[in-house]
Amino acid sequence: MVKTPELSALEELLGRELLANITPEDMQKISTSLTVAYATGLKESVASMLPSHIYFLPSGQETGYYLAVDLGGSTLRVAIVHLEGYKDPSLRGSPIDPLNPRPMNIVQIKSWGGSHIDHLKTLTGNDFFDWIADRIGDVVEEKFGNRMTNELPLGLSWSFPIESTSIDRGKIQPMGKGFRVANKELLGTDLKEHFQGAFERKGLHISMEAIVNDSLATLLSHAYVSPATRCGLILGTGTNAALSLPLKMLPESKLIPSHENRPSSAQEVLVNTELSMYGRDILPITKWDDALDKAMPLPGFQPLEYLIGGAYLGEIARLIILDVRNENLLNRIPECWEKKPYSLGTEILALLEDRVHDQLPTNYHELNNEYPDVAIPEHDALALKTIALHISARAANFCAISLHAIIKLRERAAKSPSSHPTKNIVPIAFVGTVLEKYPSLLRRTQDALDKLTDWQPTSPLQSQRIVLEFSAESAIYGAAVAVAAVLEKKVNPPVSPLSLAPPNPFNAPRPLSFPSNERSSNASTLVGQGSSMEEETKPNGKKVSGGEVNGLGVPPFNSARSTDGPDDQATPTGGAKKPLWSRIKAFFQGVFGKMLKKRSKQA
Repeated sequence: MVKTPELSALEELLGRELLANITPEDMQKISTSLTVAYATGLKESVASMLPSHIYFLPSGQETGYYLAVDLGGSTLRVAIVHLEGYKDPSLRGSPIDPLNPRPMNIVQIKSWGGSHIDHLKTLTGNDFFDWIADRIGDVVEEKFGNRMTNELPLGLSWSFPIESTSIDRGKIQPMGKGFRVANKELLGTDLKEHFQGAFERKGLHISMEAIVNDSLATLLSHAYVSPATRCGLILGTGTNAALSLPLKMLPESKLIPSHENRPSSAQEVLVNTELSMYGRDILPITKWDDALDKAMPLPGFQPLEYLIGGAYLGEIARLIILDVRNENLLNRIPECWEKKPYSLGTEILALLEDRVHDQLPTNYHELNNEYPDVAIPEHDALALKTIALHISARAANFCAISLHAIIKLRERAAKSPSSHPTKNIVPIAFVGTVLEKYPSLLRRTQDALDKLTDWQPTSPLQSQRIVLEFSAESAIYGAAVAVAAVLEKKVNPPVSPLSLAPPNPFNAPRPLSFPSNERSSNASTLVGQGSSMEEETKPNGKKVSGGEVNGLGVPPFNSARSTDGPDDQATPTGGAKKPLWSRIKAFFQGVFGKMLKKRSKQA
């Protein structure tokens, strides 16, 4: 098709406004300014660059079985995790041999979403914590029966605001996302006390040993298998990052609240960067970005997130469409786009980008079954795809710049360790639907990072390369790793009942099968597909075709497993064929008259 004048004008406008041809030199300048802003926040901000109560990274030698609980806005997941550890420390960070055990496995996992979480959101006081304790008890009893007599250590991934007071304690803050439990009576009270009270009321021998957020969990879980990891990134509907920094980089004023809990041997501390809050007056913005920001309850609060977060890319596209449409271009669009903010979801942009020219949609109903049955002229379909491409390309560039800047912040005080024995590779662990599933965005972000470090395949071995590495199921694994690392440092830690039980196929399962292609771009370890990132409810659109993105084992953008079903889900952690231990388990449960609940396949 020959481009119309309107299409050519649109491409020129978007290329200029969304920085399609930004140079590596300009990217470097923005990165340098962001590093300065990060450093200022580290010294002065009370809302960002917040030190946690975690002063260590895992050694990779932690072993045992642990309970991990992940509570987000739409799902509760309860898992039993087995940390195998590295018997040969030299293998840590190298590719996993499919024939040998993986260093960590999810032995059992169940999730509750849909109507279950809708009900949980209505509960207050003890009822809220008792309901969760019952679900945890279900998993424990299904696995151990009534045999549990020793305390089982638990790690919690808590995807809500909390004022951390120690690694296993924190004061409850307003939760949002429709949860009513954080009312006036509970605000400021200790989260662990409420959970421990529920465990006692339910007769569960469980001890909560760690509370982490999603970005800290990502960093911890990946550091267990790739010891050079010092940064964990979340990029889904929103964005955040955790970073391990030398203590000397933080002012004592930020460390005083945790001074009494800080080990004397501590050299570093894990920091919650609140990365989304940076970029104001540094990242170039357009009139469309400005309009989106001004409509926010707190304008200017999360400038980076508004530019790269999955919750906002579609809205930027909608604002562009309303601005550029004329009688010859995008003249007929869904009425909701004209009247309703956020009616154009980011998944629609992903669908458009994933379609080649001869497969572009010809009707708006193809994009979403709630859209009208209105034809899309070919030049309009091309215009929509052009808008999507420019928005996501800018998001990839800005994400890369923000990550490059944060690595350079750390390098002000400490050299970045390499995850490769001979190459200078700096890993950044990531999870989140945007990087995992949006077509080509991961590749473009990696390309932008390579431009920032001037890395090329022909570069010398000592040339630094910052590499994005997928950290699957990080909310679950990170919670377990946090507990394991904490207990290693305790004199009399609680003991997992699994570690005391005699080994047999029922409670000492063989590690699950591991696809040989499921590893990150520099061959550091991945532990399986899936993401813990919470997604807001989106309009249902047609699924993007295609399989893995960039060969990194991440699924297509809108192929996330369902978390909205009304039934309990026992989520499988392997492929369609169950491993031997699972079949043996099913056999013995059948003998004793117990029925396995159906496992829903990961979409």
